[in-house]
This record gives sequence, structure tokens and C-alpha cells, in this order.
Amino acid sequence: MSEERLILKGKYLDLKQKRIDLSLQINTQIKSIKNLLAASSVSPIAEIDLEGVAAMATEARDLKMKYMEICHDIAKIEKDLE
Repeated sequence: MSEERLILKGKYLDLKQKRIDLSLQINTQIKSIKNLLAASSVSPIAEIDLEGVAAMATEARDLKMKYMEICHDIAKIEKDLE
């Protein structure tokens, strides 16, 4: 196996792990948003942390953008390794 191919495989494995990590982070953000919104159904309006929900949603969106970039990079490497 050529050195270039080994480098690509290493990068591929690294990206796959990053994709898993990002997926977990995104799911954590979504669960936190759900919990805040669920609590809001029994809380007075003045106590609802909409700023927190918005911040978490923005972070989840940013993480998803990174996730999609990594998915694209993985697909590109998979094609190169064929």
C-alpha cells in the first residue's frame, strides 16, 4: 500500500471519529433544548430561558455545518480510496 493511500486512510479514520463526536454534541444540544422547552410548559413566561434555547440552537446549527463538511470530506476520501 502506498504512503499516500495510508495517509488518506488515516485522515479518513480521523474524520469518521470527528463525525461521531459532532453527532453526539449535536444530540446533546437538541436534548438540552427539548428539556428547556418542556420545562417552559409549567414555568411562568418570565422564567423561560429563550436566550438559552436560542444560544443552544445556534451552537447546534454551527455543529451541524461542521458535521456536513466532514461528511462531504469523508465521501470524497471514500471515492479516492476506491
